[in-house]
Amino acid sequence: MFIVHAILLSFSGINPIKIFKKVIPVLIFAFTSRSSAGSIALNVETQTQQLGIPESIANFSASFGTTIGQNGCAGIYPAMLAVMVAPTVGINPLDPI
Repeated sequence: MFIVHAILLSFSGINPIKIFKKVIPVLIFAFTSRSSAGSIALNVETQTQQLGIPESIANFSASFGTTIGQNGCAGIYPAMLAVMVAPTVGINPLDPI
């Protein structure tokens, strides 16, 4: 997945090495503690201070990213993803027909 993220960052014109250097403390903490929820505070701090992301977006992405891949929502995840991605291709998921 790191390679996929690096490729996407490169296509976006962002240097992946600079990003990975800024987020490495969060990654190390998350992998060594094995706690996604425990890394939320460090994640938000890194996003706001190192990457310059507004705090409201950082809070949303950290909490959403922490819970989206958990096994308990394995059936809900594809549906949530479809509803979130559908508007990007011009489909209104709330339209009855």
